[in-house]
Amino acid sequence: MLKVILIRHGYSMGNKNHTLSGWHDVVLTEEGIEALQVLQKTYEYPKTDGYYSSDLSRAYDTAKILFPEQAITKLADFREIHFGIYEGWGFDRIDHDQFFSDWLEGIELEEGESFLQFRNRVLCGLENLGKKMADSSQDSATLVCHSGVIRMLVTLCCENPLEELFDVPVINGLGYELSMEWEEGKLKMKAIEKLKTPEMMGEDLIMQLDDDELIRPNHIARFAEIFEAHPEYGIVTAPYEKDGTTRILGADPLPTWRKTSSMDADLERLLSAGNCQQAVFGFGGNLCLRTSVARQALYPRRVPRGEDFSFLLACRLLYANGAMTAGLASGDSRFLTWFCPERAVTILHHPPAEEKVNFLQSFEINLKRFILERQMLATQEGFTWEDLAGQSQYLAAMFGQEDFYHQIKLWIQEIRDYRTDIPDPEWIDALESRLFAFLEEAEKELRWQNYLRDRRKFEEAQKILEKLEVKEKLIQARGWQT
Repeated sequence: MLKVILIRHGYSMGNKNHTLSGWHDVVLTEEGIEALQVLQKTYEYPKTDGYYSSDLSRAYDTAKILFPEQAITKLADFREIHFGIYEGWGFDRIDHDQFFSDWLEGIELEEGESFLQFRNRVLCGLENLGKKMADSSQDSATLVCHSGVIRMLVTLCCENPLEELFDVPVINGLGYELSMEWEEGKLKMKAIEKLKTPEMMGEDLIMQLDDDELIRPNHIARFAEIFEAHPEYGIVTAPYEKDGTTRILGADPLPTWRKTSSMDADLERLLSAGNCQQAVFGFGGNLCLRTSVARQALYPRRVPRGEDFSFLLACRLLYANGAMTAGLASGDSRFLTWFCPERAVTILHHPPAEEKVNFLQSFEINLKRFILERQMLATQEGFTWEDLAGQSQYLAAMFGQEDFYHQIKLWIQEIRDYRTDIPDPEWIDALESRLFAFLEEAEKELRWQNYLRDRRKFEEAQKILEKLEVKEKLIQARGWQT
């Protein structure tokens, strides 16, 4: 059995600028180099007999940083996808999903390569690597390459649908272990396992940040000071700053769907307070919480977007109701959320491109989230609709109405009356049918009770994992991905 450790290169200028790097020889960023240096000192990579990399500098330089005492052999077959005329284009210049869907279906990129050409190049390279290993009496090798290469090998080895290729997670500086065997003169992939990720080492706090954000100097230290000064705090969230403001400005999408103005009203109140205020409103992309909270609360399932709000609401309901079957009493202050308006912990939001919003799609995804959150609230008793209205104008405006069926009807009529960007009225009719079918099904669910059941399973899984060795953990985790 041959083993190949597949490692993605470090954070590059292409990653930072959100461009299609492909065969462009972009370099590692300073922060990418620093992160690799930390991994080199602290992470235990599997030792192998040989060391190889793509011939592009971001991969070769990564290999030299991670394995400074090893001779690295460059292999051009393991370059990234050749994007042809699109090399260097920013993601804002393409329809990302459609671009890669077309490519997977066989479209050859002008002056570049099709998926079939890419696949054949990499598989040919893999067979040649196997021969090199055999010639050098190597049973194992490390290969530093690119996310496209690794995702393709994972997809083929696991026999996953091609459309899921770009859903395969590949972290800069980490990757997978591929097992192969020679059969009738052909190298066959047998199994592939994710390398262990750096595990928690007894940290007191966990931070959740989005990857299109920048933090100010002392951001992390200030969060730590807040928790040290307030041992009763379990969750603290803070603002985004975008285009020089922390407010959410702009017109509402519909006259009575006050999504923008109600969210801004919450923000205005919380920002003007000058100190930490209790809230059920918060940003998941700028969130800090105690490890004990993360171990006892989890994100509600099936939430299509806004999962950060759903998590904070679930925590607030845990505070109000407790989870008595698990010995968690109501009134545990760790599950309250505090909003800190300080500039020191305000994050700088820098998306690489403005999202092209399809209004009907956005409306449907948001409404489904609000239907699920409403059902969570409706199936418990400790936190009332009046409590919701007192803590968040935004959430009250989105799902706090007494007759939600009538409210959705009103919003859909306003789409017909006011949205001139929808060319076919039948799209609205289809949306209405889907939403009311979703509402009818959701109202049958004991959502809060199901959340408590999921929470119990979450705690049970942690107890089992704590007793397992790392390799066993990885095997078990594959069955618990959902």
